[in-house]
Amino acid sequence: MTQVKNLNSIPEVSTLNSTDRILLTDANGKSEKISPSNLKSQLVGSIDMYSICSNIFVVFYEEYDWAQYRYPLAIPLSSWKSYQDSGKAPQGILVVDGDKKLVVALTESTNKLKWASANLAGGAFTTSDRVTAMNDYAGKTNTKAIVTSSNLSGDGVDYAPRFCYNYSSPNLNGHGNGLKAGQWWLPSLGELYTIFANFEKINFALSLCTGAQQLVRDAYWSSTEYSAQTAWHLNFNTGYQSDYEKSSYQYRVRPVSAFY
Repeated sequence: MTQVKNLNSIPEVSTLNSTDRILLTDANGKSEKISPSNLKSQLVGSIDMYSICSNIFVVFYEEYDWAQYRYPLAIPLSSWKSYQDSGKAPQGILVVDGDKKLVVALTESTNKLKWASANLAGGAFTTSDRVTAMNDYAGKTNTKAIVTSSNLSGDGVDYAPRFCYNYSSPNLNGHGNGLKAGQWWLPSLGELYTIFANFEKINFALSLCTGAQQLVRDAYWSSTEYSAQTAWHLNFNTGYQSDYEKSSYQYRVRPVSAFY
């Protein structure tokens, strides 16, 4: 029997240098040395992201000219490359999270945007209670109310709600048959949490799509109002949620839609 040393007597290592080596022993007792960087790449490379992302799909729309009809298809990530290589254009990323289904846009606003031109009520779902706000999944209703409200209907695409409402799928590979303006919205706080919970999976899916833009570990506006003066946002880096003045603060904006 091999004698095991007292682990408490072995000094701990807090950092690894590029010249360090880790000793690995296989089942036959053969030992080999490996560098930390090579070990990391092999461990990461062994992760099957396609299996992990079984609830994430690439959406595209098959168009039948003879019927003037578009049919939405949700393609598993492992199969998407063959579709894209054949000329199909991605239109969004479908997230199936429990009973929630949300299509995340391939791109977002180039610059950070303000929520509104003035600190006025937009007519969306409003609550100052954090838990209640987290359970708001009415982003579509919220956004329609904001862009048609008497207070903020004049706000253009330089503001978060109208940017999302007027968004349309990119015309990728010459295909413009995706979701159009009026079919996208500024996600509610609950919908932002769905994205937050699937952040890495969504970004992996986006990395497979030509012309797509990655999500960023940063703060994003929601369409859930805290009060007439402020709206909720969610930070994808820390999970921090809070309200800030609509006409003063600028955050990232990513449109979402339904699997029509």
